[in-house]
Amino acid sequence: MAELSSAERKRLRDRRAQQNLRDKKLRRITELEERVAHCESHHDDQGVQRLLEVIAGLRKQNQALISQRNDLKALVNSWPDVATPSEISNPWLHDDRRMKPGLFLEKTHAGDSPDTMISSPARSSNTSKSGLLGVSTPPPPGNNPAWNRLPLYCDDFSDVRNVSLPWLAYPERIAGCPDIPSSPLEILYGTRTNYLADTIHSTLDRRLLRDPEKMAMGLMTYHFTQWIMSPSPERFELVPSFMRPIPEQLQISHPLALACIPWPKIRANFIRQWHFYENNRDVLFGMFACCIKIRWPWGESILERDENNELRLIKDFYKRIMSEDGWGITSDFVRQYPGLAAGVDIDSIIYKME
Repeated sequence: MAELSSAERKRLRDRRAQQNLRDKKLRRITELEERVAHCESHHDDQGVQRLLEVIAGLRKQNQALISQRNDLKALVNSWPDVATPSEISNPWLHDDRRMKPGLFLEKTHAGDSPDTMISSPARSSNTSKSGLLGVSTPPPPGNNPAWNRLPLYCDDFSDVRNVSLPWLAYPERIAGCPDIPSSPLEILYGTRTNYLADTIHSTLDRRLLRDPEKMAMGLMTYHFTQWIMSPSPERFELVPSFMRPIPEQLQISHPLALACIPWPKIRANFIRQWHFYENNRDVLFGMFACCIKIRWPWGESILERDENNELRLIKDFYKRIMSEDGWGITSDFVRQYPGLAAGVDIDSIIYKME
């Protein structure tokens, strides 16, 4: 057989390449047709409608259970208090006044309804989703204690992609988490036993944060989440005063993630100006995470061991993160987003390395 010329070899290669391309397209078309056929047979409009009816029925049952739970809670709260929230110390501190394990366990809310996150804010704030959730108009602020006034959120809990704090999309997993993690390591390094602490850790771990900022933001976010999940005076007491809702949070619909901003005036600016930044939120939050700092000496540990050889937060560090003055932000953020620092004493918030 005569040897093929270079032109003939090229034509042969081209024919093979075209045949491979046709075969690849045919396989892809066949795969897509199978997927479409599967979707048409398993996800028809009637099936979706049935699921929506089931969800609506479960929501009604949940509202009834929540009402019963609130009646029981009101009855229990009417009993004389054994201890006030201010008498309960944080178990993470290397301090002789740490909370006893028994009292710590009593503070969990494992029996809370799985749908508490969706129903609680709607019960206590005039949320824009009230029509969907079917809740009544909330009582006026004058008749509503501060611990029961929840932010007016715009997160859409019917779609995980529209929840600004990812763990809030799974309230049933948070219901069994304790009010305070058993160890600061759960937020710093994750855990398999506390879903809320582990998810907060995973979320913060994607940002360029030092351990002090990760610990501070994680703990504040943990306390805030537990409070809005199931409001109570005890949980509200764990949220530092500067992290509690301001008028803008109660009056203007906004993503719940904005509640994690520690300075009330800057938080108010974020809420008022959110329509300018919502389409570029990832860049904004990324830079905010890079620039936020705890006023704690660089490289100094935030943990120490107690008499049981357990790692706890250093008391001075805990005091620092529980005070608004303990937080700072670099000048880079202020230069990039001057509008978000409007009306703020810049010198008081700018971070300078210690």
